[in-house]
Amino acid sequence: MEHGTSNEVNLMMNGVAKAASIISGESNNHLIKNAEAGYNFSVSPDLLIGVGVSLLPLSNQAQRSTLLTNGISYSLPVRHPLYNYSIFVSPMMRLGEDGVIFGKIGYQSTILKENELPNFSGYIIGLGYKRFLYQSLYVFGEFNYYETSSKTINRTFNVRQNVILNANIIASPNLDTLLIGIGYQF
Repeated sequence: MEHGTSNEVNLMMNGVAKAASIISGESNNHLIKNAEAGYNFSVSPDLLIGVGVSLLPLSNQAQRSTLLTNGISYSLPVRHPLYNYSIFVSPMMRLGEDGVIFGKIGYQSTILKENELPNFSGYIIGLGYKRFLYQSLYVFGEFNYYETSSKTINRTFNVRQNVILNANIIASPNLDTLLIGIGYQF
């Protein structure tokens, strides 16, 4: 799994605009757990439409960021996402006897642990493949991209005596997942 963030900074130091950049958290590649449930409607013999919900725990995905200006770095609060949930529609097409290719589009939200930081919501798009092994048991692979709306986070730093730094950070976290697993269709 890749977890990334794009940030933009508007920085004022004692009323003077300063150049600044954010060094954002590292990409995280982790094994993750994902729970998903849905229902499929048959439109034709080879076409299905699914609706579903997904829960993606992210408790081990803490993201650290550093604000860099005038050669000085300042640690920003660590974001601790708890989980991401999504509600989606999934068009599917049968491929042969045992295969299904599917897409996914829907709403998603990332819930953060910290009360002072806003939660992020946006959309999810994805593409995947299922291969039935035995009756209702299948293996699958899917790639999902989660895009969120940007939020402004305001921070004030006391740099040194009589020097205060005010930063308006516009954060837009994104999330990519590659899921490979086993599923069961009831």
